Parts: sequence; C-alpha cells; structure tokens
Amino acid sequence: MIKYLNHFFVFVILALGSVSLADEHKEEGGSSVGPGKGITEASEDKGIRLSPEALKNFEIKTQALTGPGPWTVPASSRLLALEESNLYRLRGGYFKRIDFVLLKSNESKITVSSKEFQPGDEVVTGGIGFLRIAELTAFGGAPEGHSH
Repeated sequence: MIKYLNHFFVFVILALGSVSLADEHKEEGGSSVGPGKGITEASEDKGIRLSPEALKNFEIKTQALTGPGPWTVPASSRLLALEESNLYRLRGGYFKRIDFVLLKSNESKITVSSKEFQPGDEVVTGGIGFLRIAELTAFGGAPEGHSH
C-alpha cells in the first residue's frame, strides 16, 4: 500500500508542474503555482484554484449545498488526516479545506454543519486526496496556524 501511495504522490506532484524539489528551486521563483500549472492560484484566505486540466484529470466532483443546513453529503467527502477531519468547499472557483461538525454518519453518508458554508457553496465529493496534495504543494506544507 505504501508503495502505491508513494507512486501516487510522485504522479500528482509531476502533474501539478513541480518536477522535483531540487528542480523547483532551480526554476525562476521556484513556485509550483501559476499560469500553465495545475494550481493556477493560491490564497490562504480563498484557497486554491486549479486548471481545467487538473480538474478533469483528477476527477474533482462536487455537490451543491441547498438550504441553510445541516447538509447530508457522501461519506467520501470527508478528509481524514491524522487527528483532523475536514471537508473541501468550492466557492468562486477556489477550493478550501474547512472545519465542520459531524452530526450523523453511516457507511455512505454524513450529515454536517459548518459556519464556513454560505449559500451557493459546493462540497467536494471526489478527488479529495488530490486536493490535499495540491494544497500542500501550493503552501509548502500545512498552512501556518492551521494545526489543531
């Protein structure tokens, strides 16, 4: 399993336009974010914006949130990383990892609430692992001040 995860991470990093850490520092600016790359923009406040190719290649899927909440979404929407559990929100073309309160769950669905959702937002239901790696690539690790 670890072998496959390592291959997955290498594939994703290459797809995002960052050949390797050594090569990245040789590039002008050393950034893995910008025009012509998988991550076209990154903002700590808004999140990350992906190229159309990245959205297609990594099969990012979303579900519109309707009503004031709580919302029921596929259990696959939840990102579990160490002790953290988050969702990814899509707003204005930016994907952002957000906190939520788990109200109910079963094998296929979870019911959540979050003050970080607004009318018109979507929750990511597919491609969660890719988004986490893209976020780490864009910000160089966990965003400062975000560890719980």
